[in-house]
Amino acid sequence: MGARLLTFALAVAVAAGIHAEDAQVKTARSFVNAHRHGQACLEAFEEAEGIIGGYDSFEKHKETAETMAQKLAEVTGRGTGALQNAIYERLKKASTDAIPPQDPETLHEKKQIQRKIRSPLHAMELCEFALKHHDEL
Repeated sequence: MGARLLTFALAVAVAAGIHAEDAQVKTARSFVNAHRHGQACLEAFEEAEGIIGGYDSFEKHKETAETMAQKLAEVTGRGTGALQNAIYERLKKASTDAIPPQDPETLHEKKQIQRKIRSPLHAMELCEFALKHHDEL
């Protein structure tokens, strides 16, 4: 009986974790979905994620920033320079922040960290940042 209860509790916890969303991502999602250029930003993010760059994360970040800034410029008619630089700097900082102070203990942890460094922000977080920055220009 105890094992069944433990199994059930574990299953519920796993299911809840699958559907749980970080509060920051949830807030960003609300902002992006309500913004008139939110969909365009998400499309640009998806396009940028599809770019197969080299193994250098910062080069990938440059490509992502360029793609997103160009897409937003197309839909808003504004320039791309300042926005592109701001997106790049935000991605670079997020990647740097994802580097742990100590080396990972397992190969699995190392691969998770590498993925986080390569794609450090959720689409909603990056679009919220880009749209807010673009609105301020």
